[in-house]
This record gives sequence, structure tokens and C-alpha cells, in this order.
Amino acid sequence: MGTSEGMKNGDTSNSVITSGRNVESLLTLGLYFSTMETLRHVYAGAFFCSFLFLFSCSTEKPITVGNAAVQVQLVGSARELIVLSIPGSSESLGIGPPEFEIDGTKRKGVLRNIHQVGEGTTLKNNAVEYVFTGTMEELPDAELRIILRIPASNPVVRFRYELSATSAHTLTKEHGADNLLYFSASLASMEKVKEIRFSEFNEMVHSFSLSERILEKRHFDDSISAMGPLIFASNSSHSFILGYEHGSQVPDAFLQYQLNPDGTVSLEAVKGNYSAGEKFSSEKPFSTVWLEAAMVAGGEQAMASTYRSFVLNDMTENLESRKPYIFYNTWNYQERMKHWYKKPYLDSMNLKRITREIDVAHRMGIEVFVIDAGWFEKTGDWKPSPTRFPDGLKDVKAQLDRYGMKLGLWFNPTVAAQSSKMYLEPPEVCPHYEWR
Repeated sequence: MGTSEGMKNGDTSNSVITSGRNVESLLTLGLYFSTMETLRHVYAGAFFCSFLFLFSCSTEKPITVGNAAVQVQLVGSARELIVLSIPGSSESLGIGPPEFEIDGTKRKGVLRNIHQVGEGTTLKNNAVEYVFTGTMEELPDAELRIILRIPASNPVVRFRYELSATSAHTLTKEHGADNLLYFSASLASMEKVKEIRFSEFNEMVHSFSLSERILEKRHFDDSISAMGPLIFASNSSHSFILGYEHGSQVPDAFLQYQLNPDGTVSLEAVKGNYSAGEKFSSEKPFSTVWLEAAMVAGGEQAMASTYRSFVLNDMTENLESRKPYIFYNTWNYQERMKHWYKKPYLDSMNLKRITREIDVAHRMGIEVFVIDAGWFEKTGDWKPSPTRFPDGLKDVKAQLDRYGMKLGLWFNPTVAAQSSKMYLEPPEVCPHYEWR
């Protein structure tokens, strides 16, 4: 109270202030209006700048391509490189960017200045190929290309990457193993997740067959890996798939999916995806395997039907390879003779035995007769064995032609005998064991 009274009834100095109250009020009022006028200009300027910023952002439309069944948006952010969606649906599937070990450091493919290269190209199977490119934020002299192939009407999208640079860079393996992440995606909201393998060896029939495995939350919590090549997922209204186009068979995986406790899945290289010290440049970019992603409205059967149609009509331009021929392969018989009846391996691989098998295969309605291991002289040098097939498979081909059947030959371009010409070529022609 004393202080308040002093403020009201104080000494001469206070009375001077009191006597000048009207002047002070006018000054204060003027300062108030002056301040408000200044603030008005500041706010107006800030609003105008904000409007210009928002307007400039809104005019930069995202790059989107697709067909009536799927839309693909190029984002290029740290979280999503591309986003798949169904026209007219709020559902989407975000796919994270790749990560490469370059010069000993892991680099994420976050992109700036994404733009389309040329126009879309229509392929023989009526799919349209689009090429997009952007500058890597973490390596400004490097460029990442995304090659997209979108079918005429199917929602399964194929894509791969090309990595190039204007200066010298190399892909490395600091810890002695491939260090490449192709993509990641969140499956945390999915009600069902399944791993699908197309070539799982089944000893009961001594052959390869389809295999499916449900992936539960505990598998994500335990950070297990799944080889694939397909991952299927679904919620109450939509189904999704992620895939890669490369052979992997237990225990010889080249790529695999890593499940993570946060519900994400990432596709990672295991071995053989690149050579240690492999250089890439603008003239010689590094290319990845083809990858796949899709989403459809509906459940597992809707996706299964969609994917079958994709494999038959849209996966490749070589449509002849997609026809559902009835195949016979000599490998199963060779393996049974060795493991079940203890016969010498390739004991049955000779002209006499093969021509007899062709006769039986013809009566069974076989359309493609595949000769497996043993037809060649040496692994790596893929020429007919003069011992087993003295005429170089001419009689075999002539017999198949008479029956209207096709000839198939197995070979493995990733292996070579140490005495083969292929192995004795320079290292850049024939990579070393484990691709180091």
C-alpha cells in the first residue's frame, strides 16, 4: 500500500510526472499507433512472403505416372522414394530409398531436382518405361536413376536403379560383405504378412515347389530375415506385394528381406550383388536387379490373380518365355539315381538315355524337354560334351523337332571350372569367389 500511495501522492518529481500525464498519454498513444502501423506492414509483408512461398510450392506438381489401376508418385525424400496408390483410393504404399556403400560410407538415395528423362517408351508387351533422375543429397556429384515399367492395365510395377557419378567413386564392402539396401516399406498396419518362395526344394518329391510362410509380429520383434522373393501383405481392404527378380534358394540367398521391430521390412543384398571396388561413372553406371511393388483392392485371391496375369503378360518383353508350357527336366532323375540308388552322378547323361526319355516325354504330352547338368563339356565353357553327345546334340534337336517339342538347356553363368577358359579370363570378366 505504501508504494501505491507514494505513486499517487509522491514528491515534486512525481508531481511533475502527474502534471504531464496528458502529454505522456498523447506520446504513448502516438507510439502505439506508430508501432501498430509498423507491425501492420511487417505482418502484411510476412503474409505476402508466405503467400508467395505457398504459391510457388503449390505450382510445383509432384511427378506422377501410371495407368487406370495404379499411380506412381516420385518423392525422393529420406522416408519415401516412390509412393504407389490406386486412383480414387486413400490407400497408398510408400517405398523408401536405396542405400549404397560408396567409398566406404553408407549413402542414402535422398534426391534433389527429380525430373523425367525423355518421354515414356512403349515396349513390346505394351508396358511403358519411364526414366527419372535426381541428384543424391549425400553425394552431390552422383546421380540416381529410377527406371519404372508400368503395364498397360496391371498394377504390378517393375523398377530398378542406375547409379552414376561425374567423378571417380567405387562400391565397397568395408566389412567383407555386400552393403546395399534396395528399399524399405512399413507393414506395421497390416493384418497379414506372408513370405512366398517359388523354388523351395522339397526332398519328399526331390523337386522344387511353391512355399508360403506366415510372418507374425514375433518374427518382426525378433528381427528375422526372409528370403522371398515375394512379400505379401494385406489389411481389411487392400493387398500389397514387394518383390525382386533374382534367384535365391536356401541356403544360397543372394538377397533377403530384413524384418524390423517397428514393423518395417527392408530388402538387402546378401552376396554377389556387386564386386568390391566396383567403379561406377556416367559412362558406366551401376545397375541393380529388377524390383516389384503392387497394391490392389481386395484380398489375397485378388492379388494372386493380378500377379499371375502380370507374370504371363507384363513381366518381360520376351512373351514366348511366359507361355505356360509343360516342361520336363532331366535333373530330378539324375539326382534320384545318385542319392537314392547310389549310382555315379551323370551316369544317365548320354545320347542313348536322353533319346529314350524324349520318346516317353512325347507320349506324356511334354512340350519343352530340358537337359540339365552334364550336357556341357566343362562348367564355364558351355559347349556340348563330345563324350556324352558326340554329335553335339544334333540328334537330340532333330528328334525334338519331329515331335514338335522345344529344347531347353540348363547352365549357370555365375560359376566356372578352374580349368575353363572363362575362369582363366581377366578378373573383370570372371569375378572371384564370393565376388570379392
